[in-house]
Amino acid sequence: MREERGWSRDVLAAVERTLVLLLAEHPADEPVTYAQLDLPRGRGRSIKQTAEILAELGLLHEQRPKAILAWIDRRTSTLPTGFQTDVRDWLSWLHAGDARTRPRSDTTLYVSLGAVQPILESWAPTRRHLREVTRKDVHAAVEALRGSRLSNAVTALKSLFRFATKHRRIFTNPTTQLHPGAHPYPERLPLDELTLKTAASAAVTPALRLIVALAAIHAARPQAIRLLTLDDIDLPNRRIILDGLARPLDELTHDALRDYLAERRRCWPHTANPHVLLSRLTAAGVKPVSTYYLKQHLLVRHQVRLDDLRADRVLEEALNRGPDALHLAVVFGIEESTAIRYAEQARRLINEDQHENDNKIN
Repeated sequence: MREERGWSRDVLAAVERTLVLLLAEHPADEPVTYAQLDLPRGRGRSIKQTAEILAELGLLHEQRPKAILAWIDRRTSTLPTGFQTDVRDWLSWLHAGDARTRPRSDTTLYVSLGAVQPILESWAPTRRHLREVTRKDVHAAVEALRGSRLSNAVTALKSLFRFATKHRRIFTNPTTQLHPGAHPYPERLPLDELTLKTAASAAVTPALRLIVALAAIHAARPQAIRLLTLDDIDLPNRRIILDGLARPLDELTHDALRDYLAERRRCWPHTANPHVLLSRLTAAGVKPVSTYYLKQHLLVRHQVRLDDLRADRVLEEALNRGPDALHLAVVFGIEESTAIRYAEQARRLINEDQHENDNKIN
């Protein structure tokens, strides 16, 4: 397993110490539980890799409780008392699903609770239970919201009260006539010089230079950057595959890749992780870096959004090559509707510039 996972000598030594501490007085015929696995924590221990070995040998008795379930209990315990049980059961239902409802992602749960929590808290002084909430209360709660906040709140409220109706927690559903409505996509404009300079100055490490190059030159999505593997790169022939689309490798991205791969080999020479980007947490496994890895390095530390760099690159292509939606879809592998939006925005900007030039001439 060491060779398969690319574990270093230090990781292997930590696993051996953890196994010795764990199994020294453990009955030979009994499997190990996660509760027991958590006991030998401290310096020089390796719980995650030890769990992988025990699971591989069939000696791990139970699965670790999902973090999302602990999050549900923790967050709902802070809600007004009368709403706690219903909201906890609703989130658990979203997570697990049922015969007619597919399970929702953890992100959906985070967004849903974030949307309804302030509304529930505003109802708490006058409403003790979901049964007491009226249609007027619901409409008043979302009246001042706009855009995605409105859409998220309406969607979450309808889901909550649909669950409560289905499980007979309430008598009537006050959200039946509530509709989120369509909110327009944000208008994209070329990034200003200050933002571009900030992005350039943020690229202070080989990893950051590669991330910025992929987003700003190839309009790569954050997920495509995270999932990029070594097999997707062909440095000698200067080709790269992003989101399943093969593209020529420009000089800047080629140099950024070469520098980062050298840094990668220096830091994790024995890793078996197939992904290009690695972190201290993923080098000993095979999973990609997390979405937070990109956010932490760019947004949190330097206030640079990859989505803004990506959008600026697509819009730049539309302005320089003409607002051709088909060309944008082929070059960047984006959906037809998305390509049309970029083309229309580029056309508006071109027309505005032309109008300003005509006024100056006149």
